[in-house]
Amino acid sequence: MNSELKSGESVLLDPTDNTLEEIQDVPYNIILREPLRKKKRGKAILNELHSSFDNFEEINKKVEDGEVNEISMIFKKQEDTKYRYYCRYLSHGCQAALYLQLQDGKSGHCFVSEQDHSNHPDKASQKDKVDQETKKRIVKLENLGLKPDGIIRQLFKEGIEPPKKTTIDNIQREIRKIKKVTKAHT
Repeated sequence: MNSELKSGESVLLDPTDNTLEEIQDVPYNIILREPLRKKKRGKAILNELHSSFDNFEEINKKVEDGEVNEISMIFKKQEDTKYRYYCRYLSHGCQAALYLQLQDGKSGHCFVSEQDHSNHPDKASQKDKVDQETKKRIVKLENLGLKPDGIIRQLFKEGIEPPKKTTIDNIQREIRKIKKVTKAHT
């Protein structure tokens, strides 16, 4: 039997390792580095007083209609008496925001962020929407009983650029919902 060790791990556990003696030769600035600074959490949005209001329902409607900050804002969260609204293009990177600070139930102040609206995609929904001719053809193919894969193949054969399969599924759901409603009324 071979008395040599076959495991590579035993070589790593050599008791004659001199790492403790070698550590004294290494300068301390390499061993003791300053910790990396953490990034601040949040968006650090600065707000300015925009206006004061007497009726919360009225200012809330103005915010949602886009009368306060050019584009309609979406309510995101409430912290005690603070109601926060963000731009609907927040997912695209727009940092425009505002909040309503209530003081006594219905009256308070409206604060608007200093950041302007940015990163708004021009006609972003335009590329997501299916043009009317393609949609009519999908409706006809769905009425023939074709499934989404069959609809995609047929649209390719006809030279029409087909939408994604999930889009076709959504269109079929709309069609079925309309059929169900019309059957219920008759």
